[in-house]
Amino acid sequence: MTHAPVPEDTEALLLEHRDIDALLEALLAALSAGALVGSVDALVGSIDAIARLDDAIRVHSGFEEGLFPAAPEKLVTRAGDTAGDPLFRLLRLEHVQIRELSGMIRCVLGDSGDLAGAFTMAANLASRWEAHVRREEKDWLGG
Repeated sequence: MTHAPVPEDTEALLLEHRDIDALLEALLAALSAGALVGSVDALVGSIDAIARLDDAIRVHSGFEEGLFPAAPEKLVTRAGDTAGDPLFRLLRLEHVQIRELSGMIRCVLGDSGDLAGAFTMAANLASRWEAHVRREEKDWLGG
């Protein structure tokens, strides 16, 4: 399968993945504790945790997409696709889904303070993130 060239510094991307893993774990811990305690401090901690995670996801995914092959119709099949194009189309789609979900969690916490609802969405985000990173590291970065 033809892929985009693997970036020279794959270690930096792998470290960013681990950093986002840690931010996601911090969010889940804050939401879990907040759902049990239900305090204003717990809500503030959860809002801070999702803000840091959401910002990191947006910066990281934008950077990665800049390394992918150019794709004018980023999410649609087109004539002349190379063998690697479906992978990068899928990775872009996963980035969109992950960004949307992290943004929704940020909105739910900011608008309603629903810690239990945010925890459910964060668990879904964790599953999506894990599957995405596994695919990216195996099929693109060769890890």
